[in-house]
Amino acid sequence: MTVTTEVPCIGATKTLVPFRRIFLTGGSGYVGRNLIRHFRDRNMEVVALVRSAASAETVQDLGATPYHGDMLSSDIGEGMAGCDALIHAAADTNHGPGTRVQTRVNEDGTRIVFEAACKAGIRRAIHISSESVLADGRPLVHVDESAKLPRKPAGNYSRSKAAAERIALASNRPGFAVVALRPRLVWGRDDTTALPQLCAAARSGKFAWIDGGTYLTSTTHVPISARRSNSLCLRVGLARYISFPMASRLRFASSSRNSWKRKISSQLTRQSHAVCSASLPRLEILSRHYLEAGSNRR
Repeated sequence: MTVTTEVPCIGATKTLVPFRRIFLTGGSGYVGRNLIRHFRDRNMEVVALVRSAASAETVQDLGATPYHGDMLSSDIGEGMAGCDALIHAAADTNHGPGTRVQTRVNEDGTRIVFEAACKAGIRRAIHISSESVLADGRPLVHVDESAKLPRKPAGNYSRSKAAAERIALASNRPGFAVVALRPRLVWGRDDTTALPQLCAAARSGKFAWIDGGTYLTSTTHVPISARRSNSLCLRVGLARYISFPMASRLRFASSSRNSWKRKISSQLTRQSHAVCSASLPRLEILSRHYLEAGSNRR
């Protein structure tokens, strides 16, 4: 469980000038789509990196300008021309056994994107990280931004996202302020990530709680709404006011705390899925994880 930390405007510029033109990676993804809606609703121009015609159509329908390219290519900077802000939301989010592709996308991709943004004259950058960077197989209880990254992360996703976070924050300098946000279990409208996987598991009879699911968890609601003043989109919007040297800081983005079972049960019920009572011991899950991790290293 993570402690909710507000995003302050400490160190902000005296004149709060909003982004005029944003370069966004991961624009066709779940978080990216909602960020496009958020900033377009506020009359800000968004240039979204895309690799396919389908992704281009998705971001264009939301009001963004698609830029065809690859974040692993150094010429990505051409699409950043005229932009004053970067939001890096693209990542390989596979939580299974690690792959070289995931490492390359999350680490090399972040390095290339931030180097290109700096050269393109972008003034502020927001890196969408994850609370998973702190995961080492043990419960996260009362942690905040001061918690150190573990020496042995729980899997390649956690390891590669932690490396990406370090790369992004190391880019912070006068004229190029960088902030990293760590959302936890992003949920809400248009979910194409966690919720579909949970529903598929429920339909197939492969869904089970870990230790009964009674442990507390933090979650992050994605869109702006009258009832969700702590949404991820709002946190990203506030982060644009943090400037050097107060940048190069971490911000947890969490909007609620509840038991895992209660939170997930409510989501499954809304999708008309029966909530099962099957449960597996946590030690068994950890044993499987370390066996898979060892197999992947070989």
